[in-house]
Amino acid sequence: MLQNGSVGFNIQEPLLRMRIGKNTFLRRGGWKYAKSLVRFYTYMYKIQFIGFPLYVTISLVRVAVALAPGKIREKFYLKLLRKSTNTY
Repeated sequence: MLQNGSVGFNIQEPLLRMRIGKNTFLRRGGWKYAKSLVRFYTYMYKIQFIGFPLYVTISLVRVAVALAPGKIREKFYLKLLRKSTNTY
């Protein structure tokens, strides 16, 4: 749909509240996970959903994070990517 000109919109409030544990960050790493990320971004590039510069940038950054030790990956996700929504 997006490739045919449709416009997407993100809603502003979270739909789910999730707890995360140590296993969350262990699951998001390793060679197998990195390989699946590259496969996914390669597919997005092949169908021309993303351009080559973005494909290379995303692939390199995400693979580096996936191959980083669990503690570094945990800090990366918690400090740079996620905002706390504890309002209850």
